Amino acid sequence: MYWFEMDQRPELLQPFVELSAHFEFIHIIYRKPAERTTSSSPFKMIYWFDYSSPYQLLNKIKPDRVVITDAADLLSISLVIACKSRNIATFSLQHGFVIGNVVSNLADIVREPILSKNKFAVYAKLLAFYIKGINYKKLFLLPQLISFLFSYYKHGGTKSLYRNKYNWRLVDNYLCYSEGSAKVFFERDGIDNSKVKIIGVITFDELFKVLNNKFIQPSGDKYYLLIDTNFSEHKNPVTNEQILRNYQELAEYCKNNNARLKVKLHPWCYNKDYTKEFRLDNVDFLKNIPQYDLAVLIKNAIGCFGFFSTLSFPVLAYKNFCHIKCGEVEMPDLASKGIAQVVDFFTYKCADIVIDTFQVNEFNKKAYLDYYLGYSDGNSISRLKFFIEQG
Repeated sequence: MYWFEMDQRPELLQPFVELSAHFEFIHIIYRKPAERTTSSSPFKMIYWFDYSSPYQLLNKIKPDRVVITDAADLLSISLVIACKSRNIATFSLQHGFVIGNVVSNLADIVREPILSKNKFAVYAKLLAFYIKGINYKKLFLLPQLISFLFSYYKHGGTKSLYRNKYNWRLVDNYLCYSEGSAKVFFERDGIDNSKVKIIGVITFDELFKVLNNKFIQPSGDKYYLLIDTNFSEHKNPVTNEQILRNYQELAEYCKNNNARLKVKLHPWCYNKDYTKEFRLDNVDFLKNIPQYDLAVLIKNAIGCFGFFSTLSFPVLAYKNFCHIKCGEVEMPDLASKGIAQVVDFFTYKCADIVIDTFQVNEFNKKAYLDYYLGYSDGNSISRLKFFIEQG
Protein backbone atom coordinates (compact mmCIF):
# COMPACT_ATOMS: atom_id res chain seq x y z
CA MET A 1 0.00 0.00 0.00
CA TYR A 2 1.27 3.39 -0.97
CA TRP A 3 0.33 6.85 0.30
CA PHE A 4 2.90 9.33 1.55
CA GLU A 5 0.87 10.62 4.53
CA MET A 6 0.08 7.21 5.98
CA ASP A 7 3.25 7.22 8.08
CA GLN A 8 2.19 10.50 9.69
CA ARG A 9 -1.58 10.39 10.21
CA PRO A 10 -3.06 7.67 12.46
CA GLU A 11 -6.56 8.04 10.98
CA LEU A 12 -5.24 7.01 7.55
CA LEU A 13 -3.54 3.93 9.00
CA GLN A 14 -6.43 2.77 11.18
CA PRO A 15 -8.45 0.99 8.44
CA PHE A 16 -5.40 -1.11 7.57
CA VAL A 17 -4.68 -1.84 11.21
CA GLU A 18 -8.24 -3.21 11.47
CA LEU A 19 -7.71 -5.33 8.36
CA SER A 20 -4.30 -6.65 9.43
CA ALA A 21 -5.98 -9.74 10.91
CA HIS A 22 -6.98 -10.66 7.36
CA PHE A 23 -4.05 -9.37 5.26
CA GLU A 24 -0.33 -9.00 5.74
CA PHE A 25 0.42 -5.46 4.65
CA ILE A 26 3.80 -4.24 3.44
CA HIS A 27 4.15 -0.50 3.23
CA ILE A 28 6.06 1.40 0.52
CA ILE A 29 6.12 5.20 0.66
CA TYR A 30 9.63 6.57 0.55
CA ARG A 31 12.32 6.26 -2.08
CA LYS A 32 15.03 5.71 0.54
CA PRO A 33 15.24 5.39 4.35
CA ALA A 34 16.69 8.88 4.81
CA GLU A 35 13.38 10.40 3.64
CA ARG A 36 11.47 8.79 6.50
CA THR A 37 11.26 11.33 9.33
CA THR A 38 8.29 9.77 11.17
CA SER A 39 7.47 6.17 11.95
CA SER A 40 3.79 5.81 12.80
CA SER A 41 3.20 2.87 10.48
CA PRO A 42 3.21 -0.50 12.30
CA PHE A 43 3.73 -2.35 9.02
CA LYS A 44 6.95 -3.52 7.43
CA MET A 45 8.41 -0.66 5.41
CA ILE A 46 10.27 -1.13 2.14
CA TYR A 47 11.86 1.54 -0.07
CA TRP A 48 11.58 2.10 -3.82
CA PHE A 49 15.28 2.69 -4.47
CA ASP A 50 16.29 -0.52 -2.71
CA TYR A 51 15.12 -2.22 -5.90
CA SER A 52 16.56 -1.65 -9.36
CA SER A 53 13.27 -2.46 -11.08
CA PRO A 54 9.60 -3.19 -10.29
CA TYR A 55 10.24 -6.82 -11.20
CA GLN A 56 12.98 -7.12 -8.59
CA LEU A 57 10.55 -5.66 -6.04
CA LEU A 58 7.85 -8.18 -6.98
CA ASN A 59 10.33 -11.07 -6.91
CA LYS A 60 11.43 -10.12 -3.41
CA ILE A 61 8.06 -9.28 -1.83
CA LYS A 62 5.77 -11.62 -3.82
CA PRO A 63 2.55 -9.65 -3.17
CA ASP A 64 -0.89 -11.13 -3.85
CA ARG A 65 -2.40 -7.67 -4.30
CA VAL A 66 -1.01 -4.16 -4.82
CA VAL A 67 -2.99 -1.21 -3.43
CA ILE A 68 -1.89 2.24 -4.61
CA THR A 69 -3.49 5.54 -3.67
CA ASP A 70 -3.25 6.70 -7.27
CA ALA A 71 -1.03 5.42 -10.08
CA ALA A 72 -0.01 8.96 -11.02
CA ASP A 73 3.80 8.93 -10.76
CA LEU A 74 6.54 7.03 -12.53
CA LEU A 75 7.29 4.65 -9.67
CA SER A 76 3.71 3.48 -9.12
CA ILE A 77 2.98 3.36 -12.88
CA SER A 78 6.08 1.18 -13.35
CA LEU A 79 4.82 -1.13 -10.61
CA VAL A 80 1.39 -1.36 -12.27
CA ILE A 81 3.03 -2.29 -15.60
CA ALA A 82 5.02 -5.04 -13.88
CA CYS A 83 1.96 -6.33 -11.99
CA LYS A 84 0.02 -6.64 -15.24
CA SER A 85 2.72 -8.90 -16.67
CA ARG A 86 2.54 -11.08 -13.53
CA ASN A 87 -1.30 -11.10 -13.31
CA ILE A 88 -1.19 -9.45 -9.88
CA ALA A 89 -4.38 -7.51 -9.15
CA THR A 90 -3.88 -3.76 -8.68
CA PHE A 91 -6.12 -1.27 -6.90
CA SER A 92 -6.30 2.51 -6.74
CA LEU A 93 -7.66 3.51 -3.33
CA GLN A 94 -9.02 7.05 -3.28
CA HIS A 95 -7.69 9.52 -0.74
CA GLY A 96 -9.58 12.79 -0.47
CA PHE A 97 -12.39 14.21 -2.59
CA VAL A 98 -11.19 15.48 -5.96
CA ILE A 99 -14.17 16.91 -7.80
CA GLY A 100 -15.21 19.74 -10.08
CA ASN A 101 -12.37 22.08 -11.01
CA VAL A 102 -10.50 21.66 -7.73
CA VAL A 103 -7.49 19.94 -9.36
CA SER A 104 -6.84 22.83 -11.73
CA ASN A 105 -6.99 25.35 -8.88
CA LEU A 106 -4.60 23.65 -6.52
CA ALA A 107 -0.97 24.66 -6.59
CA ASP A 108 1.21 23.16 -9.30
CA ILE A 109 4.16 21.10 -8.10
CA VAL A 110 7.31 23.07 -8.80
CA ARG A 111 9.87 20.71 -10.33
CA GLU A 112 13.57 21.40 -10.33
CA PRO A 113 15.16 21.07 -13.78
CA ILE A 114 16.23 17.52 -14.58
CA LEU A 115 19.87 18.62 -14.86
CA SER A 116 19.87 20.42 -11.51
CA LYS A 117 22.62 19.37 -9.12
CA ASN A 118 20.15 18.31 -6.43
CA LYS A 119 17.79 16.27 -8.58
CA PHE A 120 19.82 14.64 -11.35
CA ALA A 121 20.58 11.47 -9.36
CA VAL A 122 16.94 11.11 -8.28
CA TYR A 123 15.61 11.61 -11.81
CA ALA A 124 18.16 9.11 -13.13
CA LYS A 125 16.94 6.45 -10.68
CA LEU A 126 13.29 7.19 -11.47
CA LEU A 127 14.00 6.91 -15.17
CA ALA A 128 15.90 3.64 -14.74
CA PHE A 129 13.09 2.16 -12.63
CA TYR A 130 10.51 3.18 -15.23
CA ILE A 131 12.49 1.88 -18.20
CA LYS A 132 13.13 -1.46 -16.47
CA GLY A 133 9.39 -1.88 -16.08
CA ILE A 134 9.26 -2.47 -19.84
CA ASN A 135 9.91 -6.12 -20.60
CA TYR A 136 10.27 -7.66 -24.05
CA LYS A 137 6.51 -8.39 -24.17
CA LYS A 138 5.86 -4.63 -23.98
CA LEU A 139 8.27 -3.48 -26.68
CA PHE A 140 5.41 -2.81 -29.09
CA LEU A 141 4.25 -0.16 -26.59
CA LEU A 142 7.62 1.58 -26.57
CA PRO A 143 6.44 4.67 -28.54
CA GLN A 144 3.60 5.21 -26.03
CA LEU A 145 5.87 4.63 -23.04
CA ILE A 146 8.41 7.15 -24.32
CA SER A 147 5.70 9.64 -25.25
CA PHE A 148 4.24 9.42 -21.75
CA LEU A 149 7.67 9.88 -20.18
CA PHE A 150 8.34 13.10 -22.11
CA SER A 151 4.84 14.36 -21.34
CA TYR A 152 5.31 13.59 -17.64
CA TYR A 153 8.47 15.70 -17.38
CA LYS A 154 7.18 18.47 -19.62
CA HIS A 155 3.65 18.93 -18.24
CA GLY A 156 3.77 17.27 -14.81
CA GLY A 157 1.94 14.21 -13.56
CA THR A 158 -1.68 15.40 -13.61
CA LYS A 159 -1.68 16.95 -17.10
CA SER A 160 0.23 14.01 -18.59
CA LEU A 161 -2.39 11.58 -17.27
CA TYR A 162 -5.22 13.51 -18.95
CA ARG A 163 -3.23 13.63 -22.19
CA ASN A 164 -2.24 9.94 -22.23
CA LYS A 165 -5.12 7.59 -21.41
CA TYR A 166 -3.11 4.44 -22.14
CA ASN A 167 -4.52 1.17 -20.83
CA TRP A 168 -1.09 -0.12 -19.74
CA ARG A 169 -0.82 2.53 -17.02
CA LEU A 170 -4.26 1.85 -15.50
CA VAL A 171 -4.90 -0.22 -12.37
CA ASP A 172 -7.44 -3.06 -12.47
CA ASN A 173 -9.83 -1.62 -9.87
CA TYR A 174 -10.66 1.90 -8.71
CA LEU A 175 -11.92 1.92 -5.12
CA CYS A 176 -13.78 5.23 -4.80
CA TYR A 177 -15.80 7.03 -2.15
CA SER A 178 -18.87 7.66 -4.28
CA GLU A 179 -20.21 8.12 -7.78
CA GLY A 180 -19.45 11.84 -7.69
CA SER A 181 -15.91 11.44 -6.40
CA ALA A 182 -15.17 8.79 -9.07
CA LYS A 183 -15.99 11.19 -11.91
CA VAL A 184 -12.44 12.56 -12.06
CA PHE A 185 -11.09 9.09 -12.82
CA PHE A 186 -13.60 8.55 -15.63
CA GLU A 187 -12.47 11.83 -17.18
CA ARG A 188 -8.75 11.49 -16.56
CA ASP A 189 -8.23 7.79 -17.33
CA GLY A 190 -11.07 7.07 -19.77
CA ILE A 191 -12.27 4.07 -17.73
CA ASP A 192 -15.72 2.48 -17.73
CA ASN A 193 -17.99 1.48 -14.84
CA SER A 194 -16.65 -2.06 -14.65
CA LYS A 195 -13.39 -0.81 -13.13
CA VAL A 196 -15.01 1.30 -10.38
CA LYS A 197 -16.08 -0.04 -6.97
CA ILE A 198 -17.90 2.35 -4.62
CA ILE A 199 -16.92 1.72 -1.00
CA GLY A 200 -17.42 4.98 0.92
CA VAL A 201 -14.77 6.83 2.95
CA ILE A 202 -12.80 4.18 4.86
CA THR A 203 -11.43 6.67 7.40
CA PHE A 204 -14.94 7.74 8.44
CA ASP A 205 -16.42 4.43 9.64
CA GLU A 206 -16.16 5.30 13.32
CA LEU A 207 -17.20 8.89 12.60
CA PHE A 208 -20.46 7.75 10.98
CA LYS A 209 -21.23 5.21 13.70
CA VAL A 210 -21.03 7.96 16.33
CA LEU A 211 -22.95 10.50 14.22
CA ASN A 212 -25.70 7.91 13.70
CA ASN A 213 -25.83 7.13 17.43
CA LYS A 214 -28.88 8.85 18.92
CA PHE A 215 -27.74 8.22 22.49
CA ILE A 216 -24.63 10.44 22.53
CA GLN A 217 -25.15 12.92 25.36
CA PRO A 218 -24.91 16.64 24.50
CA SER A 219 -21.89 18.40 26.00
CA GLY A 220 -23.70 21.57 27.06
CA ASP A 221 -21.08 23.76 25.36
CA LYS A 222 -22.28 26.36 22.88
CA TYR A 223 -20.01 26.53 19.85
CA TYR A 224 -19.82 26.54 16.07
CA LEU A 225 -17.25 24.37 14.32
CA LEU A 226 -15.02 25.32 11.40
CA ILE A 227 -13.53 22.61 9.17
CA ASP A 228 -10.39 24.46 8.15
CA THR A 229 -8.18 24.02 5.08
CA ASN A 230 -4.52 24.03 4.09
CA PHE A 231 -4.02 27.19 2.05
CA SER A 232 -0.53 26.22 0.90
CA GLU A 233 -2.17 23.79 -1.56
CA HIS A 234 -4.05 26.59 -3.33
CA LYS A 235 -2.78 28.00 -6.60
CA ASN A 236 -3.60 31.58 -5.63
CA PRO A 237 -1.65 32.67 -2.53
CA VAL A 238 -3.45 33.49 0.70
CA THR A 239 -1.88 35.80 3.29
CA ASN A 240 -1.88 35.44 7.07
CA GLU A 241 -3.87 38.69 7.21
CA GLN A 242 -6.62 37.11 5.10
CA ILE A 243 -6.62 33.96 7.24
CA LEU A 244 -6.89 36.10 10.39
CA ARG A 245 -9.73 38.15 8.87
CA ASN A 246 -11.67 34.95 8.22
CA TYR A 247 -11.28 33.81 11.85
CA GLN A 248 -12.28 37.25 13.12
CA GLU A 249 -15.50 37.37 11.08
CA LEU A 250 -16.51 33.89 12.21
CA ALA A 251 -15.55 34.61 15.82
CA GLU A 252 -17.68 37.77 15.78
CA TYR A 253 -20.67 35.80 14.48
CA CYS A 254 -20.20 33.21 17.22
CA LYS A 255 -19.84 35.85 19.93
CA ASN A 256 -23.04 37.54 18.74
CA ASN A 257 -24.75 34.19 19.31
CA ASN A 258 -23.17 33.63 22.75
CA ALA A 259 -21.00 30.84 21.43
CA ARG A 260 -17.35 30.04 20.81
CA LEU A 261 -15.66 29.12 17.53
CA LYS A 262 -13.82 25.79 17.47
CA VAL A 263 -11.46 25.34 14.51
CA LYS A 264 -10.57 21.81 13.42
CA LEU A 265 -7.24 22.46 11.71
CA HIS A 266 -6.12 20.65 8.58
CA PRO A 267 -3.44 18.03 9.45
CA TRP A 268 -0.87 19.91 7.38
CA CYS A 269 -1.35 22.90 9.71
CA TYR A 270 -0.77 21.06 12.98
CA ASN A 271 2.72 22.56 13.14
CA LYS A 272 1.30 26.09 13.25
CA ASP A 273 0.62 27.84 16.57
CA TYR A 274 -2.41 29.91 15.57
CA THR A 275 -3.41 30.42 19.22
CA LYS A 276 -0.20 32.34 19.85
CA GLU A 277 -0.01 33.90 16.39
CA PHE A 278 -3.56 35.30 16.16
CA ARG A 279 -4.52 35.72 19.87
CA LEU A 280 -8.29 35.40 19.44
CA ASP A 281 -10.08 35.12 22.77
CA ASN A 282 -13.21 33.43 21.40
CA VAL A 283 -11.49 30.76 19.27
CA ASP A 284 -10.12 27.30 20.05
CA PHE A 285 -7.73 25.65 17.58
CA LEU A 286 -7.94 21.85 17.63
CA LYS A 287 -5.36 19.30 16.46
CA ASN A 288 -4.98 15.50 16.41
CA ILE A 289 -8.58 14.74 17.30
CA PRO A 290 -9.48 11.01 17.47
CA GLN A 291 -12.38 10.04 15.20
CA TYR A 292 -14.78 9.38 18.10
CA ASP A 293 -14.08 12.78 19.67
CA LEU A 294 -14.34 14.48 16.28
CA ALA A 295 -17.77 12.92 15.71
CA VAL A 296 -18.96 14.10 19.12
CA LEU A 297 -17.56 17.56 18.36
CA ILE A 298 -19.58 17.68 15.10
CA LYS A 299 -22.70 16.24 16.71
CA ASN A 300 -22.76 18.82 19.53
CA ALA A 301 -22.00 21.89 17.39
CA ILE A 302 -24.76 24.45 16.81
CA GLY A 303 -23.68 24.60 13.18
CA CYS A 304 -20.59 24.13 11.05
CA PHE A 305 -18.57 26.22 8.63
CA GLY A 306 -16.30 24.49 6.17
CA PHE A 307 -13.91 24.89 3.27
CA PHE A 308 -13.58 22.29 0.52
CA SER A 309 -12.55 19.19 2.46
CA THR A 310 -13.37 15.49 2.58
CA LEU A 311 -14.65 16.09 6.11
CA SER A 312 -17.04 18.84 5.00
CA PHE A 313 -19.25 16.32 3.18
CA PRO A 314 -20.35 14.30 6.25
CA VAL A 315 -20.60 17.55 8.21
CA LEU A 316 -23.02 18.84 5.56
CA ALA A 317 -25.09 15.67 6.02
CA TYR A 318 -25.61 16.12 9.75
CA LYS A 319 -25.46 19.85 10.59
CA ASN A 320 -26.51 23.31 9.46
CA PHE A 321 -23.66 24.22 7.15
CA CYS A 322 -22.10 27.33 5.64
CA HIS A 323 -19.51 26.72 2.93
CA ILE A 324 -16.55 29.09 2.55
CA LYS A 325 -15.30 29.08 -1.04
CA CYS A 326 -11.73 30.20 -1.62
CA GLY A 327 -11.34 31.46 -5.15
CA GLU A 328 -12.45 28.65 -7.44
CA VAL A 329 -11.85 25.92 -4.86
CA GLU A 330 -15.33 25.04 -3.65
CA MET A 331 -17.87 22.29 -3.12
CA PRO A 332 -19.99 22.49 -6.30
CA ASP A 333 -23.66 23.45 -6.63
CA LEU A 334 -24.44 24.09 -2.96
CA ALA A 335 -25.90 27.56 -3.48
CA SER A 336 -27.58 26.95 -6.85
CA LYS A 337 -29.41 23.89 -5.49
CA GLY A 338 -30.38 25.50 -2.19
CA ILE A 339 -28.34 23.03 -0.11
CA ALA A 340 -26.22 25.43 1.95
CA GLN A 341 -25.14 29.03 2.14
CA VAL A 342 -21.89 29.79 0.30
CA VAL A 343 -19.72 32.80 1.19
CA ASP A 344 -16.54 34.09 -0.45
CA PHE A 345 -13.44 33.77 1.75
CA PHE A 346 -11.96 37.04 0.50
CA THR A 347 -14.99 39.31 0.82
CA TYR A 348 -17.69 38.04 3.20
CA LYS A 349 -18.57 39.80 6.45
CA CYS A 350 -20.02 38.54 9.70
CA ALA A 351 -23.35 40.17 8.80
CA ASP A 352 -23.60 38.04 5.64
CA ILE A 353 -23.79 34.75 7.56
CA VAL A 354 -27.24 33.13 7.74
CA ILE A 355 -26.25 29.59 8.74
CA ASP A 356 -29.01 29.34 11.36
CA THR A 357 -31.84 30.59 9.16
CA PHE A 358 -30.88 29.27 5.70
CA GLN A 359 -33.78 27.40 4.11
CA VAL A 360 -32.38 24.06 2.91
CA ASN A 361 -33.87 22.21 -0.04
CA GLU A 362 -33.89 18.78 1.63
CA PHE A 363 -34.70 16.89 -1.58
CA ASN A 364 -31.68 18.38 -3.38
CA LYS A 365 -29.51 17.86 -0.31
CA LYS A 366 -30.30 14.14 -0.15
CA ALA A 367 -29.58 13.68 -3.87
CA TYR A 368 -26.34 15.66 -3.50
CA LEU A 369 -25.11 13.55 -0.59
CA ASP A 370 -26.09 10.29 -2.32
CA TYR A 371 -24.01 11.35 -5.32
CA TYR A 372 -20.95 12.83 -3.58
CA LEU A 373 -20.82 11.19 -0.14
CA GLY A 374 -22.28 7.78 -0.98
CA TYR A 375 -22.30 5.42 1.99
CA SER A 376 -22.67 6.74 5.54
CA ASP A 377 -23.31 3.39 7.26
CA GLY A 378 -19.86 2.95 8.82
CA ASN A 379 -19.12 -0.22 6.82
CA SER A 380 -16.62 1.07 4.25
CA ILE A 381 -13.72 -0.97 5.64
CA SER A 382 -15.78 -4.14 5.19
CA ARG A 383 -16.40 -3.22 1.56
CA LEU A 384 -12.67 -2.54 1.09
CA LYS A 385 -11.89 -6.01 2.49
CA PHE A 386 -14.44 -7.64 0.18
CA PHE A 387 -13.07 -6.07 -3.01
CA ILE A 388 -9.44 -6.75 -2.12
CA GLU A 389 -10.29 -10.40 -1.50
CA GLN A 390 -12.17 -10.56 -4.79
CA GLY A 391 -9.14 -9.26 -6.69
